[in-house]
Amino acid sequence: MTNEQKNVPELRFPEFDGEWEEKKLGSIACFSKGKLGSKKDISQNGIPFILYGELYTKYNAIIEKVYSKIAIDKNNLKVASKNEVLIPSSGETSIDIATASCIDINEEVAIGGDINILTPKNVDGRFISLSLNGVNKVELSKYAQGKTVVHLYNNDIKKLKLSLPINFEEQQKIGDFFSKLDRQIELEEKKLELLEQQKKGYMQKIFSQELRFKDEKGNEYPEWKDETLSNLGKTYTGLSGKSKEDFGSGNGEFITYMNVFKNNIANTDIVEKVNISATEKQNKVEYGDILYMHFYILELLSLHFVFHLPI
Repeated sequence: MTNEQKNVPELRFPEFDGEWEEKKLGSIACFSKGKLGSKKDISQNGIPFILYGELYTKYNAIIEKVYSKIAIDKNNLKVASKNEVLIPSSGETSIDIATASCIDINEEVAIGGDINILTPKNVDGRFISLSLNGVNKVELSKYAQGKTVVHLYNNDIKKLKLSLPINFEEQQKIGDFFSKLDRQIELEEKKLELLEQQKKGYMQKIFSQELRFKDEKGNEYPEWKDETLSNLGKTYTGLSGKSKEDFGSGNGEFITYMNVFKNNIANTDIVEKVNISATEKQNKVEYGDILYMHFYILELLSLHFVFHLPI
């Protein structure tokens, strides 16, 4: 974010000053396109390879590791290198393809078709990528054309303006800062993945009774018993009688399908608005209630599910 008088960021490294300058992408980068390559061409050997779909699913603004390889002759491929920026040229939505990733590894990378390649001229590619994924993302998405499949063309991307430091060292320092953050996030994600695996292992052992807790005196708890779900509580449904227009506004709140799908414990911070009148009767979820995906067959069968649980 900048102030109104000058093109100067609010948050800045202390050793830098002066205004940033606004330039069109076409004046600070050369443009080309990826070539060939599809999922069927991915192999265990060959040179590093990036498919356009992977830019959505595997890569952030800075690419420090390439996950795929391709065995096609290098002379038949489009090869990019460190500091070049990749932007998908086609996708399902304009926001999807308004995604930039800068190559930050010291080896050549084959670039598949449907990818725009920007080769910066004396500009840090990481800075361009970070800017396009941040303050310029919406503006970049406006250049997307099409309905069923949208496209970003190099001739249009060249028109996009972005602000950048005149000092190349400041661009680099910003890139270094976010590279370090990405590495820290990756380490934390690996820790989280290990914890998730550990949790699954404990759940398997506890609910199969391979692993059991003991009371304060070190004695075993009583044996578990079988019980049907219908004897453990009553079931009820969620919102009913609502149309598309009722959602997104109103004085009511509801827990979404994805909240239940993604979380073992529903996140009460992730709720959405729904219009419910004062005289309308709707079921309300209470603390301790169990939520599950609502399918008619599952609802009928769930009453007869047998649970093995502690007494």
